[in-house]
Amino acid sequence: MKHSLFSILLVWGLAGFVADVQADPPYQAPAEAKTTGSNWTVSGLFQNLLHIRNDSDFDASPRFFDPDGQTEGQMATFFRPAFSFRSDKQVSVHYELELGWNSWSRNSPELPNQYFEGGYEGLLLRHRQLWAGYTSTSGVELRVGYQRMVDPSRLWLDHLGGAVSVAFGSDRHRTTVFAAQLPDSTLEGIAVRDDNFRTDSFVGGAVRACRHGDWTVDYGVYGLVDRRSLDRPLQLGTGLVGVRYEHEELRAWAHGLVQYGSWSNSGVAGTDQTILSWAAQAGVSERRGRLRWSANYFALSPDDSIDGNDRLGAFWGSAKNKSASRVLTEDETRDRYDNLDERVSSQWGSMFFNRAGIAVVDGQVGYQVHPRAEMALLVAAGFNLEPSNALGHRFLGLELGLLNHIRLSEGAEVFLHLQLVQPGKAATIFVNEVDRVATELQFGGKLGFAARF
Repeated sequence: MKHSLFSILLVWGLAGFVADVQADPPYQAPAEAKTTGSNWTVSGLFQNLLHIRNDSDFDASPRFFDPDGQTEGQMATFFRPAFSFRSDKQVSVHYELELGWNSWSRNSPELPNQYFEGGYEGLLLRHRQLWAGYTSTSGVELRVGYQRMVDPSRLWLDHLGGAVSVAFGSDRHRTTVFAAQLPDSTLEGIAVRDDNFRTDSFVGGAVRACRHGDWTVDYGVYGLVDRRSLDRPLQLGTGLVGVRYEHEELRAWAHGLVQYGSWSNSGVAGTDQTILSWAAQAGVSERRGRLRWSANYFALSPDDSIDGNDRLGAFWGSAKNKSASRVLTEDETRDRYDNLDERVSSQWGSMFFNRAGIAVVDGQVGYQVHPRAEMALLVAAGFNLEPSNALGHRFLGLELGLLNHIRLSEGAEVFLHLQLVQPGKAATIFVNEVDRVATELQFGGKLGFAARF
């Protein structure tokens, strides 16, 4: 029964490429496209960043065999340009790359070949998006290639990967259907003849966005088949329903998701686990003159207290929610993939799941102290939903942030972020492998320069 139901969900599947409704960071001006020809568009982001933090495992005592016991500090540069071309024959091509994270203390431009792979010291290059598209006269849009896949909540899917997507309908009622192959961690060989589809990861689906005035209703489902682990295939269906509101300077959003699937041979003694989980998120943001404020809450369901039985209640997600927190969740200024919600979770390919569950609530208030300067106070708190899966602890941590932005021009700014985190024992038991109850205060910040065009 569960496999037939999953097959139905997989046929539907749910897709991305829906506009993100999260409030933009202050003075993050939209990428002003520079047109170099009648059909070419160039845009990008250039950023230099100084990052410093007193500690990363909430324990300041010396660590002779634990690198997490030391302070952190680095200066780095990255550049993310994008090139788009649209011909008169309804064909479009998009290419986005990124130079960085390039550390000043490591990456040298003097090497003969600056694009070394792996752990070499040359400047780092990543090709992020590369797709071609076709738009018919009736408005049907086809995209094929490496592209961004994102659901309206970002709780389940927000990834780059190879995909085929088709979007059709009017501006008021738009449907997107896609099928994609996510990068997997099983090496099948170097040559093309050695590769196959036996241990790959596939995701697909459809989403429909219905707009009525300032309101937009989203609904759809996703399907995932992941065979990266031999004899342990994962099959997962995710359903989503939600609503978004946008009127002038006021935005609001609320989404709920449910998951059903199976993970073979993943429990004790090779037991098949049935996945039944949920996630929810709601938020609002508004700007009134010089004042800006926002609030957001999200929760991911936990597993029960018995590990390895035939039920798994933890939600599988992208760790790319809409929370404004910079340490508890993804740092939108520059994601270093060390946010706390990822560190306390288990990673499975492109997804994360936490048997203890997680809930994060945050609020932010910003004020323009000058037409070109804004200061914002951020407060966020995280909790485990099932303390028995965190040695009886519920409190994950409290984050305070003072975010300062000084706009130099429409596309250039200087920013200074000061951060303070009071960790809870529910975080330390996952992060600190030596002292499971260490909760020393963590503080640090970021100083940077960003240019957008």
